[in-house]
Amino acid sequence: MKLLLLSRSSAAAILLDHLLLLSRSSDRVLAASISIVCCWANSVYGALRGLETFSQLCTYDYETKSIHIYKAPWYVRDRPRFAFRGLLLDTSRHYYPVDVIKQIIESMSYAKLNVLHWHIIDEESFPLEVPTYPKLWKGAYSKWERYTIEDADEIVK
Repeated sequence: MKLLLLSRSSAAAILLDHLLLLSRSSDRVLAASISIVCCWANSVYGALRGLETFSQLCTYDYETKSIHIYKAPWYVRDRPRFAFRGLLLDTSRHYYPVDVIKQIIESMSYAKLNVLHWHIIDEESFPLEVPTYPKLWKGAYSKWERYTIEDADEIVK
């Protein structure tokens, strides 16, 4: 099976190790036949979402050790209804360990979400360390449910 990415902005075939032009648009077209898959995208974001859609249409057969494309051939024309598709993570009221937050961020791409709103502090709880105001994070529910500056930096990166 071959995977071909085409960019409308450059009108040329693009290999997977080549970068698409960056833009906010994520329109995409995905087509599959028996031996070739084509993804046309206006931007790198559209190509990533198109590849994500493609991965969701494939299954792995552990017995034959092969990948099956569900009900090919098919043609998908897709574009997001809204420019921003987001997730609210409220850690001010519900503490999540740093590793869990990183897994949530990683899994956002599977649902094609592109905005994370991290609600880290609130009137009831202040679990974030602020070096200039060291008493603030004493407002956390417990001393084990706090985020240090290093934790926040690791999550944001």
